Amino acid sequence: MIPYSDKAANEKLRLRKQFRTYRRNLTEGDYARRSAAIVERILALPEIGRARLVHVYWPMTRRHEPDIRSLITRLREQGVEIALPVVPDIGVPSMYAVRYTGEEPSLEPPWGIPRPAGSEQAPSHRIDTVIVPMLGGARDGHRIGYGKGYYDTFLQDIQAVRIGVTYQACLIDSISSEPHDIRMDILVTEEQVLRTEDPV
Repeated sequence: MIPYSDKAANEKLRLRKQFRTYRRNLTEGDYARRSAAIVERILALPEIGRARLVHVYWPMTRRHEPDIRSLITRLREQGVEIALPVVPDIGVPSMYAVRYTGEEPSLEPPWGIPRPAGSEQAPSHRIDTVIVPMLGGARDGHRIGYGKGYYDTFLQDIQAVRIGVTYQACLIDSISSEPHDIRMDILVTEEQVLRTEDPV
């Protein structure tokens, strides 16, 4: 019998491949339309209307990660402070937040992870909302990321609304979860908003 943890890991590997294939097959037009729809759904959330310091991700557009750059611009225009993640060591599952200065992050090798231009850390206790990229996930709020553990580690110490972002085609009914996995409070796709406390 395969140990449960091995079964969960194998399932996640299979799903990561499936979700990456979906992203690769998006046309540029589809990518732009689906990203724009996701941004509008996020902006309509009452939690975003109340937010003061939002931790967001800078999209890896070459991988067709949902492009939320227009969301960042619009939130800043509304006076919302923005923080971006910094991964100090790609080999260690750790991450911290810095204030966004308005300057586009640079892409760091080998994975092209965006690194913000600023260096002023954003106090974690003031972050009220975290928008989390997902390769895919389940309707109960469990996410599948890239498997490095950056967000799971970061979110353990953050008391904030957790908003997971993915494409509708990458949202499935259930996945095997592990004790360290952090659930999302809200899931946003181009087609719907799903609050994970709601019946599914």
